[in-house]
Amino acid sequence: MTDLEMRAADQDRERVVRQLSEHLATGRLTMPEFDERVSAAYEARTYGALDQLLRDLPREELARPAAASVAATAPRRKRDHGVWASWLATSVIVLFIYLMTSLGSGEAGYFWPMWVIGPWGLLLAIGTAAERLNAPRPTQG
Repeated sequence: MTDLEMRAADQDRERVVRQLSEHLATGRLTMPEFDERVSAAYEARTYGALDQLLRDLPREELARPAAASVAATAPRRKRDHGVWASWLATSVIVLFIYLMTSLGSGEAGYFWPMWVIGPWGLLLAIGTAAERLNAPRPTQG
């Protein structure tokens, strides 16, 4: 079975309708052409049928299920790495400041870095966990 013979999902149909709307807005399609293609998009059962609706229009490739899940994880991992690296760098800086002021005064004092490190780290952990729970799962094939 080729990719074009695979069954399309509702989100695939919606993606094509959004692309058709953009082409209507830029003047590549007339309103009757747009209406005809939108109706056909909602009736389409396969990627091939959806591809035919966009064949004469400039566009990006339709994302196939396996490719879409892999492509979606790479930017998220880079972003996760960046926000956690920022948190770690800031944590090291505030801890260094706390240690230097404590050594300079000769007493430990109130541990104020917990108000910088704790809430920010907790929010990052919750956000990262929520993204991973909602991430698309790779299909087994």
